[in-house]
Amino acid sequence: MSQAGDDEKLARAARDDPAAFGVLYQRYAQAVFGYAYRWLGSADAAEDVTSSIFTRALAQLSGYRGDGSFRSWLFAIAYRTLQETSRQRRNEPAGDALDDLPAADPSPLESLIARDEAAALRRAVETLPDVQREVVLLRLAGLTTAEIAAALDKRHDAIRAAQSRAFARLRTLIHEEEIARGA
Repeated sequence: MSQAGDDEKLARAARDDPAAFGVLYQRYAQAVFGYAYRWLGSADAAEDVTSSIFTRALAQLSGYRGDGSFRSWLFAIAYRTLQETSRQRRNEPAGDALDDLPAADPSPLESLIARDEAAALRRAVETLPDVQREVVLLRLAGLTTAEIAAALDKRHDAIRAAQSRAFARLRTLIHEEEIARGA
């Protein structure tokens, strides 16, 4: 059975037995956390929001029709939850939302380079229009174009076009920054 079919079966089972939802949580918690971390820039805030996202998903499970991928449905909930969270946090200073998640024992030089590269990417992503920024963040979370379209309730071709424009703009911005630094 495919993972999508397995997800649908688990989601149906979890309607009657919330313990079955644990497998779905294990399968998607890291990806949802990564998405929230990149959006919020704080591991603590991302942990809180990830918990909230899965609590909402469990509560809304009866609304999952199984006619699309569970992952798209889950990331649609994540997207709406993060939008609400962002509105509530507007007055707080922004963190390094695209910094790499902690790696296993990087050297100080590797950490410095990774932080510099992540900061450049974060600055570039922040300049993108909202839809393009969301497409990039969802792509970084591992979603396919079709899943992003479902999560954002947009047409597949609109997501492909937004993704293409976003990546072209990011390449240009990062190249301009490298030239400005003399790299």
